[in-house]
Amino acid sequence: METFPYKKIQRYVFPYIDSNMYLLAENNEALIIDPHISSDAENYLTENGVRAVTILLTHEHFDHICGIPWFREHYDVKVICQQEALNPGRQKHFSRPLVVSLILADRGEDKKAKELEAEYPTVHLLTAEQTWQETLDMTWQGHSFHIEHIPGHSPASSLITMDEVCVFTGDSLVPDAEPTIRWPWSDAGAYHSSTVQRLLQIPEACMIYPGHRDMVRMGDLKYENGVFCINR
Repeated sequence: METFPYKKIQRYVFPYIDSNMYLLAENNEALIIDPHISSDAENYLTENGVRAVTILLTHEHFDHICGIPWFREHYDVKVICQQEALNPGRQKHFSRPLVVSLILADRGEDKKAKELEAEYPTVHLLTAEQTWQETLDMTWQGHSFHIEHIPGHSPASSLITMDEVCVFTGDSLVPDAEPTIRWPWSDAGAYHSSTVQRLLQIPEACMIYPGHRDMVRMGDLKYENGVFCINR
């Protein structure tokens, strides 16, 4: 478990495609980034007496939003996201597990694909209590958040900085992985012309909490041949 700089930040990995959900519980409330269904997370929330949940999204792809309906059923929920995440035409594509199922099938993991479709049988269009356009500054339980629009991987891709030291990058920066900018509605031009430059401005002391794979300090990454690589 990553403990820098807040031991209370929990990570739960989506078992189908290894997406990360991050959770912070304080004073009977929780802040969740990129939710999926997790019995371990549910147990943690119960242990901390959580009744209200604030959800932030790094982007609108299924594996990063699919837990929202479950959380709405069980908690008082406020979803905050970049406004492009609510585009009704794209939601028909992103709010269902089809793409993840196809990826699993290509890997020969047909059993996993069937399990995924059984666990998420209903399409739920994303709704939000608050949207923003280019930037949003907010506080939660005394923590400061600065959220920025960084399109490229998806139209609503966002960079979430907590207390100036924890940076949640979604799929815009995944260590040792080529950026996924060939999906429907990705924008390779925007990613290379602006998003990469913004990511390179993250201070070296910050801890990167990516949408997939393990956390890493920004100072331990180097940008090489279009990839944020871990210095070894």
